[in-house]
Amino acid sequence: MEVWLTHQGERLRLPITPFYNIEEPQNNNTETLNEVGTVNLKGKKGLKSLTIESFFPSKEYDFLESSDVILDPFYYDDKIRNWANSGEPIRLIITETPHNFEVLIDSYTSGEQDGTGDVYYSLALSEYVRIEATEYEPPEIKRTIKANDIKRFAGLVAPTAALLTIGKYDTVWSLGKKITGNGKNGKQLLKQSGLKKLIAGKGIKL
Repeated sequence: MEVWLTHQGERLRLPITPFYNIEEPQNNNTETLNEVGTVNLKGKKGLKSLTIESFFPSKEYDFLESSDVILDPFYYDDKIRNWANSGEPIRLIITETPHNFEVLIDSYTSGEQDGTGDVYYSLALSEYVRIEATEYEPPEIKRTIKANDIKRFAGLVAPTAALLTIGKYDTVWSLGKKITGNGKNGKQLLKQSGLKKLIAGKGIKL
């Protein structure tokens, strides 16, 4: 089993395979119901997380994973620190297991604990999920007028051209009331018709 970290084409194999435990929360919730009591409600799958603790060797050890290990602990330390500061996700790969997923570095601590020159570290990782945003287009709304509506609104449509004949006993007020529903509009109607006064038998264009 090997533990690899990759970032934008760079690959880094941890020189000493650490012990690890990957936590996969399910976010279940407990609720108390009056007639049933406490029940456990199934939640949605949470993000995986794990902490890797080990050290980067400064010299040869019998338990090193391979012969091509770089015996410079700060080579590994600087690379992981730079990846953490980039704020970008990296990929965690643990061979011979199904674990191969992107993670964010939540925290990274390192330092020497003895006189060997080895650098001990603790690397906290959490799963990173990419979200693809798609542009939302609202659906087109088509409105139709039913036959009953046409009949109901037909009486509200003004005629395009019509003449109203001035009666013998019509007044400016009565014409305004008859044509527009408001007698105050009589003077404006008379002015628009080109008449200076009411003449019985004369037509006013509506």
